[in-house]
Amino acid sequence: MLKYKIKNQSTSNTIGYFQPQPEEIKSLEQGLVKLAENGFDDFLRNYLLDIFLSFSIIEQKKILEKLAEEKNPFLKSFGAEAAHISKDFLMEDFNFDISYLKKNTSLIYLRSLSMADRREHGNFSEKISKNINHHNFPESPCPNILADETPVEFIRQISQMGKKETLAENKTEKDLLTHVLNQFEKASIIPGTEMRHLTSLCPHAILRKWYMKTKISSCGTEFTFEGLQTSYGKGFDIESSRISCLMEMCERISSFASIEDLKITSRKKDPGLIKISYSRGLEKNMPMLDPNNIRLEIPYNDETLFWMKAEQALSHKNRKEIFIPAQLSYLFLNLPEPSLFSALDSTGLASGDTGERAKLGGIFEAVERDCDYSTPFTLESCFRIKSSLPEINTLFDFYKDMGVDFFFQDITNKSGIPAYRAFVYGIDKIIYKGCSSHLDSKKAIIDALFEVPFPLINNQPSARATYDLPYRELEKLPDYSQKNVKENLFLMESLFFENNLSIIYSELTRPDIEIPVFKTIIPGFEINGEFDEYSRISKRQYNNFKTIFRD
Repeated sequence: MLKYKIKNQSTSNTIGYFQPQPEEIKSLEQGLVKLAENGFDDFLRNYLLDIFLSFSIIEQKKILEKLAEEKNPFLKSFGAEAAHISKDFLMEDFNFDISYLKKNTSLIYLRSLSMADRREHGNFSEKISKNINHHNFPESPCPNILADETPVEFIRQISQMGKKETLAENKTEKDLLTHVLNQFEKASIIPGTEMRHLTSLCPHAILRKWYMKTKISSCGTEFTFEGLQTSYGKGFDIESSRISCLMEMCERISSFASIEDLKITSRKKDPGLIKISYSRGLEKNMPMLDPNNIRLEIPYNDETLFWMKAEQALSHKNRKEIFIPAQLSYLFLNLPEPSLFSALDSTGLASGDTGERAKLGGIFEAVERDCDYSTPFTLESCFRIKSSLPEINTLFDFYKDMGVDFFFQDITNKSGIPAYRAFVYGIDKIIYKGCSSHLDSKKAIIDALFEVPFPLINNQPSARATYDLPYRELEKLPDYSQKNVKENLFLMESLFFENNLSIIYSELTRPDIEIPVFKTIIPGFEINGEFDEYSRISKRQYNNFKTIFRD
């Protein structure tokens, strides 16, 4: 049994990039022996590719020549992947047959390379990234990805449909804090010491470390996976930040699966996994999510995957069971199957004191990602904020004293659900960005600001954005929030249903913690967190971004 430890490879704007590393394997040769036995081990493949890149070009060439002669298809596909990521070799030089080898690896690289239009999409992805992350306005968009505009029901219309059944609001912050800590104690989960989180514009941001450990023993795959993790909390005061941190810890703990004989033992309500292809599932009259309805990096070609039960909401009265790929719900799952993504983050993952609150939080996460990755940066949609609220002015005065200059961009899409980016320009020429969505614009604005990973340390000032931007009054921004969580969830669901969109809720609540955790998936929404050479540009993205490119 391999024992994987999760390692933080790098950090960019406080986003950690992690890699599972096998403790027993210290060399490429050792790893290839294991890979020959289980070629669909994502963890092992990525780890060995990193080892390969550490060799000199001469050594890499010798390794590739040897792998090109391999009879084992798992090892030969690894050779093709290594040649691709090295950037110094062509796969044709070693006669790697992508059409055959792409079926013998879990990673997406070879499947992506076999797509005729990958360069077109990759080039456009690079332009989008430069616009969003560097505020550039690139030239010459790529052609042939056009689509018609689709009418959208606006949230203002839906919010006027009338009030629905009420629900008592959540526990007080003190009660919720006590409840979460009690549940952690019952589950033998010991959060680390509370520390101040310095790379955030939230003055009360905190972090706590905790230890993650899972075990997977299923379908010939057997390994443990463990390591130190960090959860962050941000709020308008220290109590809110503490709860935010602990609830994020609940989400992350629940998002790592332990599996034994197709049973997700870390899931409170789990009928078990099913290993099957999409078409075969339909033949058995199983309600299946077509993976191609998700914004994948590569098309799903009816490969055999592991599926889990979730709930699909088509209307308030029409909710049904649906099978979805388990890898859409869990982080670092690493089952023996083809991966649908090069990497999938926690977008749509949320916890709450009730299931309704967790579902609502997941929807806001999904909307935030969709707006952020489908909306170009334009100065016309940027603004600064002024407010008559004393607590807001106290916060803004604090930033002024620290020498921190910030501004916002309205990235609300046609649905009207408020969504905003917040920006700070560093004197190091880095653009620090935060993003948030909520029915109440005031909360979305402040949350976006608190998500900006600018370091509030050593009295380090920011650069000043020299744009002549208008001011908007915080209190006059849209607020569609209802009386309580249940009504807010009803409103959000109504908006999606009116626009013929379904919502998928995958419950990940653990039996030992028993705090509701859901992964919310909205088919058709942007889900990937990076623009790179493997990204696929949607027709909606193209239509939105083509307007800002210079001819």
